[in-house]
Amino acid sequence: MRRRWHAAVAAITVAIVWTGAAGMAQAATWHLHPGQSIQAAVNHASPGDVIKLAPGNYHQNVTIQKNRITLIGSGWGQHGTRLLPGKHPTPSPCTDPSGVNGICVTGQFDSSGNLAAPVHGTRIRNLSVHGFSAFGIVLFNAADSTVSHVLAGQNKAYGISGFVLSGVTFTHNVARFNGEPGFYIGDSPHANATVAWNRAVANGVGGPEGIGFLFRDSSWGKVWGNTAVGNCAGMVFVDTGEDPLPATHWTAWRTSPTRTTAAASVSRAAHLRSRASASRCSGQAIRC
Repeated sequence: MRRRWHAAVAAITVAIVWTGAAGMAQAATWHLHPGQSIQAAVNHASPGDVIKLAPGNYHQNVTIQKNRITLIGSGWGQHGTRLLPGKHPTPSPCTDPSGVNGICVTGQFDSSGNLAAPVHGTRIRNLSVHGFSAFGIVLFNAADSTVSHVLAGQNKAYGISGFVLSGVTFTHNVARFNGEPGFYIGDSPHANATVAWNRAVANGVGGPEGIGFLFRDSSWGKVWGNTAVGNCAGMVFVDTGEDPLPATHWTAWRTSPTRTTAAASVSRAAHLRSRASASRCSGQAIRC
């Protein structure tokens, strides 16, 4: 996990050329159909714009680097909007030799790889992301972001994930049959996360990271109404000690990690040197 984070930051640092902030303008709505380029619409959009995707298959990956972009599909059912790998991936600062992400949302990093301004206000909903060689959806250095009503399936790495987040919401999503954890929030000491009414199914089974929901080196979040089925572990809160701040202030309730393939479906992962303070566990409720 840490290796992926450093590799991604290195790729972003090298590739991103940042432009000045756009002036204030009235928000526009872009309507796209299969065969049209989502990335082209993102590139031409202004902060506050909405990009609506008609039903069908879109064989392309997408990168969002602008504030307040909303990407809306037509649902993730049989007749919904599906993002699938393209024969020739769209160039992206998020792409590294390990693979291509379905949707990447990224803020700024300076030339040394240090955090700069985050990207604000991204909204992604009502679509599915399938079969990418890296993450389904990943957010880097993002604030006030929401992913909702999304299906992330059969991606090689995490389903729906983020690093260095603040004000993040994952709600009413499904992550299934991904190669690594279905849902992930990491390296986010001020996550202020809401993770609610999601479902993680059979993620990472047979591998070292078969976890439904993984919260790593992150603090401040509320987790409720989620279900994990058929993962090696349902829900894990981890403090690895790599971050100087402790992982703390998490509350989880009404969570149903069922039919896992490991003995413990809800874990604080003490073997990874958890330093979370004032923890209380009662049934399926956890407070850290």
